[in-house]
Amino acid sequence: CGYLSRYGSRYPVVRKNPRTKKALAGEIPVRIGEPEFQSALPGEPDEDQYSPAENNLYEILRDVRRSIADDLDIPAFRVFPNRTLREMAKTRPGCLEDLRNVYGVGERRLMQYGRLFIKAINEYSDELNKVLAYPTPFENVLCISTVFPVNKILIYSMEGKIIKKMIFNKPEILSDYTIDTGDLSTGTYLLSVSDSNKNSSSTLKILKFN
Repeated sequence: CGYLSRYGSRYPVVRKNPRTKKALAGEIPVRIGEPEFQSALPGEPDEDQYSPAENNLYEILRDVRRSIADDLDIPAFRVFPNRTLREMAKTRPGCLEDLRNVYGVGERRLMQYGRLFIKAINEYSDELNKVLAYPTPFENVLCISTVFPVNKILIYSMEGKIIKKMIFNKPEILSDYTIDTGDLSTGTYLLSVSDSNKNSSSTLKILKFN
């Protein structure tokens, strides 16, 4: 409509022009069209394509990026673009060498910002890997609480034999599970909880007491 003008090419800004004053004074009509909303920026996948854990980590990494950009007084995309943060959230690199393989991470950015992002990723991964099994010791019922989506829970004897097995076709994040253990004998067992996102498992020792 010509009420504002864009200046600059590399880092463009919007400024007032002669029509701005007339519009504010009511000397000329202002027509505003209805905007077309998009669920995601062009070329950027929608949030629904990612797991809740990946979206949560993505927001954490955005906060890290914003803090760095504010300290250096630079645009956030000059730290890392969104696509890079998305890939970090999906692959969860655990060290600088892993981070080097992520899209958009050059050597300079790796050395300048990499450690801050690795720290945030590892802290988040530690939280996701937590499995809480209670009560301890347990009797007829064992309760399991996780902060990652689970696709399989196994209870092993100390000799490595599978005693109980639970499979979940639709894993959910932040879930609680209850296992009937009344048929287990008193003793020590191994509990294995599989993370459907990382194709890995957490194992801990549990004690049954009658």
